Amino acid sequence: MIAIKSDLHILQDKNGRLLRGYHCREVINDELSIRDEGGYLYAL
Repeated sequence: MIAIKSDLHILQDKNGRLLRGYHCREVINDELSIRDEGGYLYAL
């Protein structure tokens, strides 16, 4: 579901703000990889 929202450009944070510039493209070891425009992994 997160990857679909990313593809549709409607991915939001917990406060409802759109997350722009992040790409959910791959699953590695059952974990979703979220990267920014520079290709860096998103970290909480």
